[in-house]
Amino acid sequence: MQRRVLARSLEPLPEESLPGFLLRLAYRLHLSPARVARLCGIETNGQRRLAADHLLELPSDTAAEFARVTGLSALEVQNLGLRR
Repeated sequence: MQRRVLARSLEPLPEESLPGFLLRLAYRLHLSPARVARLCGIETNGQRRLAADHLLELPSDTAAEFARVTGLSALEVQNLGLRR
């Protein structure tokens, strides 16, 4: 499924994690962080929270989709994970 590119995005802050980025982006878009995660291709399994393994590193296909939708580079997405 091809997702639409978000109307607005952000530049990640130095040392920012994925949850922090999603929180800032959600605030900017006036949406919940869970909704933004779903729009960006990150599965939340209906629990309104990220899977623990996504905090470490997004799977490659999910990371590519997240980068495309948010306008970030692959390196920026990789640096949002805790396994930098």
